[in-house]
Amino acid sequence: MQVGFCNLIKCAKDQMNHIWVAEATGNSTYFLSYDGANFKHLKDASASADQWVEGSTLAIEKLKEKVSTIVAGKV
Repeated sequence: MQVGFCNLIKCAKDQMNHIWVAEATGNSTYFLSYDGANFKHLKDASASADQWVEGSTLAIEKLKEKVSTIVAGKV
């Protein structure tokens, strides 16, 4: 299952963690699948992400650690 987001607002880059931040608004939406006709543009992006994931186990683990550190620091 895939999760997609639409109508997010790009915020300033988090300089400490070197990541871009986006903010959801009342116009933001999310969905749990790219199979619908309205979301066809996400199918290629999702396929690219899936392909990247298959060959990027180490990078994913590093990202998980970074996200966990960020989340732990904000609590």
